[in-house]
Amino acid sequence: ALYLRGDPFERSDAVFGVKESLIVDLKTVSDVDGLAEKYGVKPSTRLLTYDFVLVSEEEVRALRESKLKV
Repeated sequence: ALYLRGDPFERSDAVFGVKESLIVDLKTVSDVDGLAEKYGVKPSTRLLTYDFVLVSEEEVRALRESKLKV
């Protein structure tokens, strides 16, 4: 789950344990960056960007093996 900065659950979601890295800011699309025209939206459209990191099966396997050794 991602949380918008200022969301009422930003600091209180016990299920997901909100971390600072999960709190995001919305940006406004502008004519300057060309995104409004590229995606056919109004320049005032809000935009959320976030870099998701996925691990490979090999990385998962190595992590599991390292945890078993503890």
